[in-house]
Amino acid sequence: VFVGLNRLEVCKFLRVVFHTAVLGGIVAALEFSNSAEAAAAAITIGGIAWKAAAWFVLRTMYPEIRIRPSLFDRKLLPGMFRYGSYASVSQAGGHVVYQCDLYVIGIMLNPAAVAIYAVANILAVKITEVSGVMISALFPMASRFHGRNMLEPLRKSFIISAQMVTAAMMPAVVFMIAYSGKILEIWVGAEYLSALPVLRWLAAAWMLNAVAVTCAVAIKAVNRPEIEASRVTAVAAANLVLDFLFVYWWGMMGAAYATFITQLAWLLLIMHAAARAVGTDFFFILRSVAKIIALGAALGAVYLVPAPPALFFVPLIVHALIFFLLVYFLALDEEYRTYLKNIVSIIFTRPANATRRQGR
Repeated sequence: VFVGLNRLEVCKFLRVVFHTAVLGGIVAALEFSNSAEAAAAAITIGGIAWKAAAWFVLRTMYPEIRIRPSLFDRKLLPGMFRYGSYASVSQAGGHVVYQCDLYVIGIMLNPAAVAIYAVANILAVKITEVSGVMISALFPMASRFHGRNMLEPLRKSFIISAQMVTAAMMPAVVFMIAYSGKILEIWVGAEYLSALPVLRWLAAAWMLNAVAVTCAVAIKAVNRPEIEASRVTAVAAANLVLDFLFVYWWGMMGAAYATFITQLAWLLLIMHAAARAVGTDFFFILRSVAKIIALGAALGAVYLVPAPPALFFVPLIVHALIFFLLVYFLALDEEYRTYLKNIVSIIFTRPANATRRQGR
């Protein structure tokens, strides 16, 4: 509901507070009991507290929002069931794509390979979280444009969101690929450096996934979840088949290859479908995203310049600054630069209809 009301600052604040609290609970549980059960209990209690706090804050800020039997509308039920069913299929398919590599490696290789691959996968999938804020803003904005039949703003919001997500992730992806060995050594130790090539391929794969998720959000926003469900089912099935074949041929690296190939296919399929759904040209959006990816990869040469070990984050800052400036002035034309300013303003400005009533 907070996302739908465009109150992202409230939603994100609550998440930060309770994720920090959960982290503290996990550390305390492991410190005093040294058991996985205690850590799981801390996660469960924190999750329940987060949902309860969100509901309390919502009721306090918007007392007019109620859940009552009298508000139930049977006419809405078929549409809600349809939307929810397709969304569940999409979520299940995404889970299969995320987890099937580990399952197949466990079946065909050994537990040590599962652990090594999981370390790389956990790190690489964090790439997709970079785009979380922008995707959260896209869904209610695109839904509002679609509901009001504002087709041109809907088309532009989709294009600029895909460009923004790609641009936001590129410095992080290139940094992770360039410093994958350093990152693994700091996080889990030198004994896991065998995960280095897997991490590089998965970082690129999950970057493609994040752009694809942006396209999928646009499809949901125009009330066509069946389009995403059909394509994610096909991609999940292909990923599973390729995993068995590639793991047999190339071991752990085969699973990384399979993930990259299927994520590329998923991006092309869902981007094409989203472009048709919002009324824009598929090749135009594909070229604009590819142009940003190529620019970010080319500027990755900054990581070849030697840097002191203690300052290995400095090249990331330099890369990001140069990259964002060049994307803004070279990859975006004047129309989309103006639209980008409007989207940033929407994200950081409280909407007039969401302000708290005086006297409340």
